[in-house]
Amino acid sequence: SLAIKVTKNADVIIHLAANTGVGPSVENPRADLMANVVGTFNYLEAARINSVRKFVLASSGAPAGEVEPPIHEELAPHPVSPYGASKLAGEGYCSAYYKSFNLETVILRFGNVYGPGSLHKSSIVAKFIRQAINKETIEIYGDGSQTRDFIYIDDVCLAIYKSLRLAGFNILNIGTGKDTKILKVAKLVLLLLKLKK
Repeated sequence: SLAIKVTKNADVIIHLAANTGVGPSVENPRADLMANVVGTFNYLEAARINSVRKFVLASSGAPAGEVEPPIHEELAPHPVSPYGASKLAGEGYCSAYYKSFNLETVILRFGNVYGPGSLHKSSIVAKFIRQAINKETIEIYGDGSQTRDFIYIDDVCLAIYKSLRLAGFNILNIGTGKDTKILKVAKLVLLLLKLKK
């Protein structure tokens, strides 16, 4: 269980803790709900009780569901996984706390984040790096023509920092705006690991 400590009259809570990934949410939907919905609710309650001024929620494009790129904030949500549903529910609670308790909120829907410290993740880049390091065959589902918007962790940190200036209630997609094919990412991982040897 996660302990929550909030200082009275703190300026902001940046909520990054979550169950991530579609696969784990399908394997255990209840755990996903507890981490992402109840966890977000608990942080919102801590913010309300302690008169926190602003709340930043890490979300993803998963609430949108299966849509043709480019993804944008005005798309009607149609989640296709428990993960997408849990993120959408968290976003809904953020909206309710803004309207009911005037808790200024920024929801940041991150693209596929990669960078140092992400090898424990189940994301595509981390998975490909793990497979390559372990000299395993990189496994791609489909023909590799599927695309994702990959964003480097430093750019995500900058987006979080800049979001602190926003007032009211905001939902923002955070990505590069560029789609990259999965097959290209796999080839880049192999090439970069060969160059490091």
